[in-house]
Amino acid sequence: FRVNPEWRKLGSADKIDIKNEFASIFEDYSRQLLTFSYSLVGFDSKADLMLWRISDSLDLIQEMTSSLYRTKFGSYLETT
Repeated sequence: FRVNPEWRKLGSADKIDIKNEFASIFEDYSRQLLTFSYSLVGFDSKADLMLWRISDSLDLIQEMTSSLYRTKFGSYLETT
């Protein structure tokens, strides 16, 4: 994912609340999937964040993706 530059304009308190909502959903799905998250900030990459999710169910991965995009942070994410 690439994070929209508008994200950087938010205040610290807003960012914390928004990140906590996203992290909560990520952790909920981590009980059903094997999940890894990586920051790509500082690398020569078009992405800022990588989520690696492993499951026998593609439906579960798509459900997780939809849930993450419905968060406030999800509105700042672009798929790369």
